Amino acid sequence: MGNPGRLIVVLGLWLSLSSIAYAHHPVSEAGASRVEPSTHFETQFETASFDFGGREVGSWQVLSLRAEYSLVPRLSVSANVPFALLNFSDGRAAMGLSDIELAMNGLVYASPHGGAIISSGLGVALPTGVAADGLSAGHYEGSAFVMLSSQVSIKLNLYANGTYKHALGDGVVATDSLFPHNNREFDFSQGAQWFWTPKTWTELVTREVISWEDSWGDLWEAGFRVGFRVADSFRLSSGVWLPLSGESRTLWRANLNLAWLID
Repeated sequence: MGNPGRLIVVLGLWLSLSSIAYAHHPVSEAGASRVEPSTHFETQFETASFDFGGREVGSWQVLSLRAEYSLVPRLSVSANVPFALLNFSDGRAAMGLSDIELAMNGLVYASPHGGAIISSGLGVALPTGVAADGLSAGHYEGSAFVMLSSQVSIKLNLYANGTYKHALGDGVVATDSLFPHNNREFDFSQGAQWFWTPKTWTELVTREVISWEDSWGDLWEAGFRVGFRVADSFRLSSGVWLPLSGESRTLWRANLNLAWLID
């Protein structure tokens, strides 16, 4: 089955399961996957190695500071500020600010007890990094996204996120070594979270990138994540991702995330 076919199957499964969703949603209790607008702050450290067919080989580390603020119960705005360190196998290195991302997220639908949640929004990436050092895509980029989540039992939560990204401007080419991408592509993730306790979970996720251009091919990767809520207001999680098929943008990547959940 091709990539579009897999997307249709996953969305159909989610829609059918959401009709039998459990009455209490882990998004609110454990902060496992923040779908609905909320107020929180996050710090994430991510590391990866890459090999772009021998053209560029190396590793990177990114420290991201992210804040989301709920303007009203159904609408929030967010900003993500990443600082990166790039090391290439030929001895080159770069360090500094990468591309800042701004977004707006709105709640589209929530069942009476939060058993099924849908939100969507718009975002923009700003070329605040130095493109010549590989820290920036070198152009503005707009995006539109949809996030779905449904707890189908007291232990199991399913979710899916889809994002369309489009470079803004004529003749632009993505130049960053951190997150190489095409000027037009669709990024889709689907996952399952198993709750060992109301505040502790493990998670399996797959991610597909469908490209409309030839700079980078399609990608399919899988990830595993563990997380738990600490002292009511904090969430700690960690994950690792490996490529399954297609044109890999990293050989592997891993992250550690700490979030302060305010609302």
